[in-house]
Amino acid sequence: MKRTNYAVLIGINNYHDSQYLPSLEYAEKDCQDFYKLLTDIETSIFLEENTTLLLGEDATTNNIREVLFREIVQKPTANDTVLVYFSGHGFILGQDQRKAYLGTRDVDVMTLLTKNRRAGLRMDELYEDIFLASPAKCVLFILDSCHSGAFVPSVTKGTMSSVTKILTDEKLIDKRFFLGETGRVAIVSCPADVSSYESKEFQNSVFTYYLLQGLRGGAIEQDTGEVTVDSLLTYIRNHAPSNQLPGRYGQDYGRIVLAKSSSNWQEQNTKEQTTFISSKAQFHSQQRLEVTPLNNPFEPYKAFLDSLIKLLTDESSLSSVENRVLEAVRITSSADFVVVLRQYQDKWIIRAQSHLEATQLSQSTYVETVVSQILPILSSDKSVFSRDYHGAFLLYEDRETTKALMFLPLPSLLTNDLMVVCGLSQNSPILGEVYGRILSSLYSASHELTSVQTSLVEAAILDDLKRAYGFVSLAMYHRRFQLFRERLSQMIVHFEPVLYLSPKRPYIYSWEALARNPDNGFAPIDLFEAAELWGDQFMIELDIYFMQHAITAYHAACLRTPGRRRVEDIQELSVNVYPQSLMHETYFKAVKQILADEELLQAEKLILEISEKSPLPEYKTVSKKSALQVFRRELGKYVRELKIGFAIDDFGVGHASVNRLAGLNPAHVKIDRDILHQASIDITCRFVLDLASEGRSHAPKVVIEGFDNTSPVTLGKLYQLGIRYVQGYIIGKSGTELNRLDPQQRDYLKQLISNV
Repeated sequence: MKRTNYAVLIGINNYHDSQYLPSLEYAEKDCQDFYKLLTDIETSIFLEENTTLLLGEDATTNNIREVLFREIVQKPTANDTVLVYFSGHGFILGQDQRKAYLGTRDVDVMTLLTKNRRAGLRMDELYEDIFLASPAKCVLFILDSCHSGAFVPSVTKGTMSSVTKILTDEKLIDKRFFLGETGRVAIVSCPADVSSYESKEFQNSVFTYYLLQGLRGGAIEQDTGEVTVDSLLTYIRNHAPSNQLPGRYGQDYGRIVLAKSSSNWQEQNTKEQTTFISSKAQFHSQQRLEVTPLNNPFEPYKAFLDSLIKLLTDESSLSSVENRVLEAVRITSSADFVVVLRQYQDKWIIRAQSHLEATQLSQSTYVETVVSQILPILSSDKSVFSRDYHGAFLLYEDRETTKALMFLPLPSLLTNDLMVVCGLSQNSPILGEVYGRILSSLYSASHELTSVQTSLVEAAILDDLKRAYGFVSLAMYHRRFQLFRERLSQMIVHFEPVLYLSPKRPYIYSWEALARNPDNGFAPIDLFEAAELWGDQFMIELDIYFMQHAITAYHAACLRTPGRRRVEDIQELSVNVYPQSLMHETYFKAVKQILADEELLQAEKLILEISEKSPLPEYKTVSKKSALQVFRRELGKYVRELKIGFAIDDFGVGHASVNRLAGLNPAHVKIDRDILHQASIDITCRFVLDLASEGRSHAPKVVIEGFDNTSPVTLGKLYQLGIRYVQGYIIGKSGTELNRLDPQQRDYLKQLISNV
């Protein structure tokens, strides 16, 4: 009987319900690339007339239902194979697995929740009405989405005050669907508790990129010349980052073939599936192999790192990211060959590889020769993976020349990955522990050879060296500061309101400036970590930038806001600062200079927030007991000469909170959000309120930070405890504008305050 294959491919970048389903960049391109490869005349077993592509506006709920029913239920016969591919969002309403949906173009989450459950493409109905109803022998469902296609990203959760946990962190694919019926198989792009990433380097999602690479020949079975579901899944799992390994549900009837070989299959792709157990080729039989721990010289690595980054920056090569990275390592190291091996069951396979420098041996023979020597060492010599070293090397003879072979365990999350650098000069100045750390950091910073942003990769390598050794060369320090300043200059400021609680008339009392990455709207944690790692110069640079940027952006936002254009109508603005910065004249002069222009912001309206998470600077000339007194004296200069106020931030989680509160006389005290999750919140709030007001005619304002709709304590409870100021995502997320409370928001706050 003639066998026919049918496929429906669905890809959606943009959704009508953008509040809950944010835009994707490559979902539709994933679908188009898959379609092109799946219908290739020479290599694929799918015909264009039996393959349907639904993209963007065409991928509506009703249209998808109709196409799936026609192509998957009506057309196939009992001998056929059908494939459904979906790239986009998926989500679950509440905790009920039966309410899992694929994110169609026109779906409305609130309509599903409040009005009509069938106004979307439910997974259980899709399984029962399409997958089970299809007469086809084999039904294959491939899902490329975050959390196994399960969730909308967490940044979209809780954006409506009246809705909490609409979209929950559950698996979209229920494996029970695929237990009772063989011939029904689902492949999901990642585990249920992690994200599925898109890659600007690949111009695809990471999962679909390797799906395509496998179909192009990487997953070909050597004995049959075909790509099957089994060989394709194995290929993807062996090449994808270890924290995004795809999963499989269900059982099939024998082999499901997706593509076949052709004369154009690249030999390099077929070699990637070779496993290495032993080899007839051997090193010199009289050679004694002795493992030597890597030493730790430092200075030669600046030139090496510069050359490596320069090669990584060159994107003119059409090779894959993994090949480009390893080729850069090979050239910079003056090595013969670089390969990343991954342990799969009891074998080692090639995860990625560079080109091979000209040699009398073929590439496969060279690698097999090397690996045949490595495997016995890995199993017998514990020093290779010892925590005392960061890799190891051995010397061997290659055509009467002594060379070094370095092998380095890599920081892979779920698998055993090993980088092997072959053919290094035994006298190479870089053959040391620092070399191993640089390559290990490179692997981690490139997300296991899937994406390269050279400035971030270089910064990550330098940060790792600083953490490991406590110092770097002066040239490396200056380079890291340059990278820090370049990234800092890209950051923006958002403003978050501090609310005054009143059961009759709540209002916005003041604003806090928050550092934000314009690419994703999140705090630039990498900059904060770098500043704390590298010390005062970095902290001062960061604090001056955000202080200046916050004041100028705040002034511009006030001009755009009706009723806030007069100086006297401008509310207080809080800006964070490290304690170390306040001790330096450079920061003082920067604050003084920008406040000289009173049209930007009156000095009395500026509050500098001192984080409790950072210790006060240490002084060798005074005792630890008097460090607070010295710090207080320096702060007095800001108060006397500039007329600005101070706040203690993150109170309760850091260093000597009570002593600071008693000694610094702040205008505000901000209690860290962790207090909201403590059973002793009543005692803590009353203690801080009493301590803040003790012996003072003007007590500091006590603010609870991080309050939102998920907080376990109600706003009414905080009001009952005496708290009058809160800050967080109660009425929405921070942004670049200074919006007033509208009547609905004011009524909503009144209701929350009234409910204890």
